[in-house]
Amino acid sequence: MVGSSITPEDRSRAAVLFKVGFTLLVGLSAGLVSIQVDASVEFTLSAVAVGTAIGAVLTWFTLRSIRSVQPDGLADRRERDR
Repeated sequence: MVGSSITPEDRSRAAVLFKVGFTLLVGLSAGLVSIQVDASVEFTLSAVAVGTAIGAVLTWFTLRSIRSVQPDGLADRRERDR
């Protein structure tokens, strides 16, 4: 049987980049929406900060939910890679 060509380190790094990217995407989209309505600079920066915090919560909730419905094989592989 052919094994995975992705090393556990690469998989970890990709997971971290995905989490950071998803969080920043939500945060920056909040800032872009505030720019579209001609908000002040302070409001735009606060929208980015609050959006980023909400993005972090969404990322945590989404990944927690995904882990609960993953097939057993993926959970076993994750435990083996630790």
